[in-house]
Amino acid sequence: MKHRKYYWPWQLEVQNMIRGFRKPNPRSEWADICCVPDKTGEERIMAFVWFGIIDGFKDDDQGVYMVGYIARSLEADHCHFGDAALRHALRIMQENQIKTGRDDTIGARIDPRNVQSINLFQRNGFIDAGVDPYEKHYHRFVRFGFDSID
Repeated sequence: MKHRKYYWPWQLEVQNMIRGFRKPNPRSEWADICCVPDKTGEERIMAFVWFGIIDGFKDDDQGVYMVGYIARSLEADHCHFGDAALRHALRIMQENQIKTGRDDTIGARIDPRNVQSINLFQRNGFIDAGVDPYEKHYHRFVRFGFDSID
């Protein structure tokens, strides 16, 4: 529970993934965390993004870019940490795409009840491509190209 409310399923999924996260596969994945110290000097995670290439590697032109998980602290509402994390991931994928010549399509899966993530991705050029045929409780969101990521 948070603030006397239950977590949404997508919030629990991301929290569990972050807690169990150790290291991305260096051949096909990236992960970045933005931390700030709290009043006691302990590091607090403000934003997290895990992204990579499905069916390809960083040094080849195969596969598709995918944003796997993105999250920001509940304390950082309206601070645009999510936008900064997503644009950071897009810039890294753009650099990789320039080096490899891989197709510049970027995908993500979002629970259609997760309005905040839908708004985040749509603000950053993604479109809702409908229900994911393999994971019916998600929608696929797709972006074509890296224009206007700054």
